[in-house]
Amino acid sequence: MLDSIRTPYPHLTDGVITLRAFAYEDVSAVVAACQDPEIPRWTVVPTPYTEDEARGWFDTHEAIRATGIGAPFAILDAETGVFVGSIGLHDIDGRSHSAEVGYWIAREMRRMGFASRALSLISQWAFNDLALVRLTLLADVRNRASQLVAEKCGYLREGVMRSAREIKNERCDMVLYARLATD
Repeated sequence: MLDSIRTPYPHLTDGVITLRAFAYEDVSAVVAACQDPEIPRWTVVPTPYTEDEARGWFDTHEAIRATGIGAPFAILDAETGVFVGSIGLHDIDGRSHSAEVGYWIAREMRRMGFASRALSLISQWAFNDLALVRLTLLADVRNRASQLVAEKCGYLREGVMRSAREIKNERCDMVLYARLATD
C-alpha cells in the first residue's frame, strides 16, 4: 500500500492540473507564493518565508516519503507547467488506513478550481493506490474558502475541534472534515 509513496514518486493528473514531487526549481515559486499573508494566516508556513526555509522543507520530503508518513505534492497547471500551490497527505497511518490532507494555493491561482481539482485527485489516489479508507481535513473556522473546497470534494463536516491547532502562537478552532473511500 504505502510503497506507492516511495519510488517512483507518482505524477498525478486530470489533464488540467498535475501533482508531482517538489523540485528545487520550485523554490522561488514557493517562496513568492508564501509571501501572500493569507497562506501563513491559515497554515503553519512561517513568516517571513525565505529560500532557506523552502529548501529545508524540500529536504524533508524524501524522508517523509521513504517512511510512508506523508506525500507532499506540488500542484502545477498541466498545460503550462506554472506552479499553482501545494497539497499533501500528512500523518499517514497504515494501521488505521487514514491520513490528513492539507493544501494551499498561490494568490493569483485562486478561484480557478485548482484547489478542488487537487483535493479530488489526491483523494482518489489515496483511496485507490494507497488503500486508505479515511481522509481528514482541518480548516480554521474562519477560513470559509477552504471549507467550501472540502465540501465541493465530498468531504463531510464532522464538527469543530476547539483549540485544535496552534498557528502563529494562537490556538485556533478547526472544522473537522472527513471523506471515506466508500463515500
